[in-house]
Amino acid sequence: AVAAGREPDIVVGKPQPRLFRTAAESVGEEPARAIVIGDSLYSDIAAANAIGARSVLMLTGVTTRAQADAAMAAGVGARPTAIAADPDELAAVLERMAADEPWALSG
Repeated sequence: AVAAGREPDIVVGKPQPRLFRTAAESVGEEPARAIVIGDSLYSDIAAANAIGARSVLMLTGVTTRAQADAAMAAGVGARPTAIAADPDELAAVLERMAADEPWALSG
């Protein structure tokens, strides 16, 4: 905005939902059927919540378990559907989600 002297017409980056809506629509799916995996409550998980998608917070990047617990206890930041500490736990979470809704990981 500073360089151009005006605000952008469209914001594409997270946590704005446009990016996820466009991705889902490009494969013929409803955005709410997505599973968003990310490491930030404030961008990744917030974007998932904005489109009504399920989400998994990965504790391998930006957010630690203590930070996630504190933010959720204080009602700050977005609330994920699940939390995974590592790739093995992520695989288990995705398997549970697929068992709940068989279409989730199918072809």
